[in-house]
Amino acid sequence: MKKNYIVFLFLIFILFSTNSHAQWTTATLSSNRVFMAAAAGGDKAIFAGGIGLISVPPPVFDMFTLSSGNWTNGQLSHARTSLAGTSAGSKIFFGGGADDNILSVWDNVDMYDGSTGAWSLMHLSVARTKLAAASAGSKVLFAGGAFDVNGLTYNTVDIYDTLTQTWSTATLSDARYSLAGAGAGTKVLFAGGTDIAGNFFKTVDIYDVVSGTWTTDSLSEARSNCSAVSYGDKIYIAGGINSSNSQSKRIDIYDVTTGTWTIDSLSMARANMGAAVVSGFAIFAGGSDYTGTHTLDNVDILDITTGTWTSSTLMTARAFAPATSIGNKFMIAGGSNSSGLPLGSVEIYNVIPNHLNTVSGDKLFSLFPNPVSENMTFHFFNTVENGKIEIVDALGKTVFTQNLTNSSDPVTIQTGNFGKGIYFVKVINGTSRFVERLVVE
Repeated sequence: MKKNYIVFLFLIFILFSTNSHAQWTTATLSSNRVFMAAAAGGDKAIFAGGIGLISVPPPVFDMFTLSSGNWTNGQLSHARTSLAGTSAGSKIFFGGGADDNILSVWDNVDMYDGSTGAWSLMHLSVARTKLAAASAGSKVLFAGGAFDVNGLTYNTVDIYDTLTQTWSTATLSDARYSLAGAGAGTKVLFAGGTDIAGNFFKTVDIYDVVSGTWTTDSLSEARSNCSAVSYGDKIYIAGGINSSNSQSKRIDIYDVTTGTWTIDSLSMARANMGAAVVSGFAIFAGGSDYTGTHTLDNVDILDITTGTWTSSTLMTARAFAPATSIGNKFMIAGGSNSSGLPLGSVEIYNVIPNHLNTVSGDKLFSLFPNPVSENMTFHFFNTVENGKIEIVDALGKTVFTQNLTNSSDPVTIQTGNFGKGIYFVKVINGTSRFVERLVVE
């Protein structure tokens, strides 16, 4: 009887395991490093820079190719740590950084063009480290930063336009470093930070990429070392170190369409997390206390469509580990462990696309064809009384929206200008939301 009971429990375990929404896998970097930067564009995810056990950082990057599942590595224009990374389309950028956070800072910007597979070198107007990078539309921004050994904090913003291939500059309202940056819609936002004197900021600088104008706003509490991600029309600024020299669990959520703020919370207060959005889930992983020495393995996962939270656990507690996402994969790499030693492991959270078929209620629509190259048609099974269609790419950027009112007629959308890749199609019908995965070839 006892044997049968054990077999029954085992079968229950298998049942729940195979129906889980995601799973963890691992990979290994070419070297153990902390204080790297990460970004993804096209079918590439890159972890660049960082520093190991010795005081001279290696000039290495590690690249994951989604289409093949292979890892490769190479060298940046110069070895550096505490640099900033972001992407615009298939172009991936890594800017600034320091040789060892003490002696020298750099103005190098390494750009990888996913369409050609080539690297090119550009330069910031001011060399600095611990800066933030973010993008929206064709604009890529590098903001703030510091030169620690000289006691300098910068308010400089360097702006690169991928269409004109030209640089311009602007200034933040407050000079600061260890700030957070993210872009959504037509807005790029830089939030929080600290300065050499130890002041903490609640300042938010918001850049409109269409008008080229700046506005300011405020976080609900001053803090630095936050993590920022975006999805659709919302930007999430999570955790950090506050002015009481304590870790925070606060999440400030900015709606770029309405210009309004809401507040949520992490399951545990922490700073120095890795964060990214994948398949409609905002994931905040690892982190540390305000001292940076007590590392954590906590993973908070927000289903943005339903507004519900779940949790998971990293295999290795880590802080100062960058994260990015590509396809259905959330990837967090390197960082430091509880002993302060640099790590070389990559932990990958694979979101199972089938979970996205129906978010609420019975299935409302079908897509044909899927995969698609030029034109895709929505076929509705019921009337959409008061809703809209929204299509976002794998990085959470909205590429199409259309309102629907008392309609059950088919809707055809031209997808030829979307670019090849994975997209998520959301239809809102009243209070119900439905999501389907779309592949554009």
